[in-house]
Parts: sequence; structure tokens; C-alpha cells
Amino acid sequence: ADGWTRLLAPAAHPLASRLASELLAEPIVHDGQVIGILMAGNKTGDDPDLSSFEMQLCDAIAHFIGVFHENIARYTDQRQLFLGTIHALTSAIDAKDAYTCGHSERVGILAAAMAAALKLPDEQIELYRLAGMVHDVGKIGVPEAILRKPAKLTDEEFAEIQKHPRIGHTILRDIPQMAHVLPGVLHHHERWDGRGYPDRIAGDQISLLARVLCLADTFDAMSSNRAYRNARPRGAVLEEVLRCAGAQFDPQLAPLFVTLDFTDFDTALARHQPAALH
Repeated sequence: ADGWTRLLAPAAHPLASRLASELLAEPIVHDGQVIGILMAGNKTGDDPDLSSFEMQLCDAIAHFIGVFHENIARYTDQRQLFLGTIHALTSAIDAKDAYTCGHSERVGILAAAMAAALKLPDEQIELYRLAGMVHDVGKIGVPEAILRKPAKLTDEEFAEIQKHPRIGHTILRDIPQMAHVLPGVLHHHERWDGRGYPDRIAGDQISLLARVLCLADTFDAMSSNRAYRNARPRGAVLEEVLRCAGAQFDPQLAPLFVTLDFTDFDTALARHQPAALH
């Protein structure tokens, strides 16, 4: 509880006795509970006794630490709620098409690994992971019959599929925390040669985030089983990535991408694929 004697005298308390000086013990409180103690002792100078000003100062510091801890806890709760919402969105996409179960998580893994390989800051690495997780959220607006179709799409059906980047951008654009991932969501199907969609931009007009997501998205699509075909062997997938450098993919990013450690990706793929086939 928060009711102990703050000022401990050497003659009355063993810890103060060990210091051979007065010892101040201020409680640090969070949500009505003591979670720590701020301790001060061994005062030097002509006056070894703690003054009321010094006691008030330590009390204020302990209070500040408690408030700081509450703010951290509140931020953690908000972040967990935010990430929980993101997982709910990706689960909604998985529910529409069992064959792409876990696709968004795996693209997030690859995008984060690529960001690390590019030596981007930790905050950017997490941003790339988040962008991978939400890149296909616009597929919520695409009919399930098209997403699940086990045969070649008609031109009209493919036109519906091509709407999902813009739908995803519209869904996420009013969420402040998503501002930096929007270019990736909108342009992850753009191609280096300008033949992608929805805006047919090319080269460096495409954000680095979108160029990385394009690689990660395509790699996962080729590496996983789909309703209309089985996964391709790893060697063939890596060869295809290199073959498409300068056309579909950034010619500088593709050679780096194929050198990534795919252990975490493979672990996630093994976890997701069996569930997708039942």
C-alpha cells in the first residue's frame, strides 16, 4: 500500500542503518498500486538531514515516473488494440479465400526482411511489416466468386480484381496511423516498366515501399498453393524474380531480394497452407 513512512532513520530501519544516513523511500504508483520505489540517501554536505524541499522534489519525481508509466501502459493498450484490428482485417480477407490464408502475414514478413536488408531504421522495418499485412485489405470489396475462381479470369473479372488497391486505399486513408503505408497499398501492383495498375506509373515514380511489396506479394503468390495451381519450387521462384528484374520488379531490389533468409517465411507458410486446403 501507499501508506508507509517515507523518511527512514538509521536508528529505526536496517537499510538506512547500512547507509548510515537518512533514506527517503517514495512510492511509484500506477492505477492505485505501488509498482516501485524511488530511493534517495547518502546526502553529502554540511547538513546530512533531508530538507522538506528535497523530500517534495523526490515526491514530485516519483509522481512523474508513475504518470509516465501510466502513459506507457495506455500507449501499449492502444497499440495492442490497433494491431488487433489489423489482424481482424487480414483475417476477414483470409475468410473470403481459404487458399490465400496467411498471405498478408507472409508478405509482411518478407517486406520487413527486405527493409532490414536495405538497412532501414527499425521504425521503417515495422512500417513495412504493417504495410504487408494490410496491402490486400481492398479485396474485402471483391466478390468471393472471383477470388475463389479455380480457372482463368475473364477480362471483366480481372477488372474487378484490379480495383482492390484503390478500395484498400479508400478503406485506410482516414486512419492516421496508416498514412505512411498508403502508397504501398495503392501501388503494390504497379510494375517497374509501367504496365501495372491502377495508375500505370513506372520506375522511381513507384514508392520504395510499393516496389518491395510487389516483390514480396509476387514471391508469396508463386510459393503457395492456389485454387488453380500448385506452388512452384523455390529455385524456380527465385529464377523468375531475377528474370523479371527491370520489367515487373526494380532491377536493383530483385537481386537483393533473392538473397534473403526465408526461414521465417517458410515457417509461416507451413503453418498456413494445411489450413488453406481443408
